[in-house]
Amino acid sequence: MRKLARPLTWVLLCAGLLAAGAASSQEVNLAVAPFAAGSAGNEALARRTSAILMLQIWQTLRVPPTQEGAQVKGRVTWESSSSAPMSFSQAQAYGAAAKDSEPAMVLWGRTWRYGTGIVVEPFLSILVRNPAAPAGAKLWTLKLPSGETLSVGIPRRQVEFEPIILSAQSLPELTGASGLERYASATGTRTRAVVGDDFRVFEAGPEAAKVILRKDREGAVRLPSLSQEHGELVDFSGGLMRILRSDWPGAQQLFERVVKNEHAPSAIKVDSYLYLALAAAKSNADPSPWISKAYELDPYSRAVFQYLCMNQLLHGRKDTLAQLLTAGRPLYAQDDPWFRKVGVYLTESRQDSTASSRRAR
Repeated sequence: MRKLARPLTWVLLCAGLLAAGAASSQEVNLAVAPFAAGSAGNEALARRTSAILMLQIWQTLRVPPTQEGAQVKGRVTWESSSSAPMSFSQAQAYGAAAKDSEPAMVLWGRTWRYGTGIVVEPFLSILVRNPAAPAGAKLWTLKLPSGETLSVGIPRRQVEFEPIILSAQSLPELTGASGLERYASATGTRTRAVVGDDFRVFEAGPEAAKVILRKDREGAVRLPSLSQEHGELVDFSGGLMRILRSDWPGAQQLFERVVKNEHAPSAIKVDSYLYLALAAAKSNADPSPWISKAYELDPYSRAVFQYLCMNQLLHGRKDTLAQLLTAGRPLYAQDDPWFRKVGVYLTESRQDSTASSRRAR
């Protein structure tokens, strides 16, 4: 059992040992903010929904098998006492205010009643604290002949997931007056108690999580499927956690599930293809097939264009890179530093080739 510090109303979940004190640069934290209730009386529903999403994301954590990722810790935090973010800017502020945990991502959202059902609308904000940090601007870096480097980072920092239509099976657990039930074990009977908002998780299975409540009482929380259809939120969030922890095979596993999900929005699939390309490049595999699929979905994306250019640089395809720069010029401002650096590289390469040709004569 992992021993974890527990501030009031916070859940701290880790993969790997967690040192006491503030989060370090070798830790990736996803913070689940309180979800907003679309109407009065739904506050408990919003709180329980966000708690279940947090537990489901935590289930995807694992210790990375790669050498570079083995020392990077993963953590998911949840709390219910703050004001719920209502926009991406508020989610950014929420994450910036979390000085103790320094989250790389904030999952937030809102719930509301629609007819006889309930809808959950989730969002993910990917923060920037330090360009050199895992969620910074340098996910994939290549060294140019001049000694300079060219990098690409997170494709999209404001992610909108497909709304979740709560299933009838999950509604009693989420909307009941008693709250999330506590069970004696994952398959055991009810203990006639509720979990509340102050607990720690120390072990999770596919359908339940073991928790510790106040006074060190143990129990289990069932993790109902929020929707009858498998959504992309958990796989995408867990996959991104694995990307930021350099767990390339693990990231490939989860992002392949995202792109195979017929309900996932196109923008989510584009980003997932790019993350799959990154995982392939970092694993010494060819990222080309994944980048091509992203380009098929969105040929006008600047992120896709940058990954295309990186792939040509990786394979030394200068002629193709030159054609890409000509086609992609309208996507960039005249003084864009990234685009200019690629152009300088091509110009210098041509000059070097011309000089070499003259010497050969």
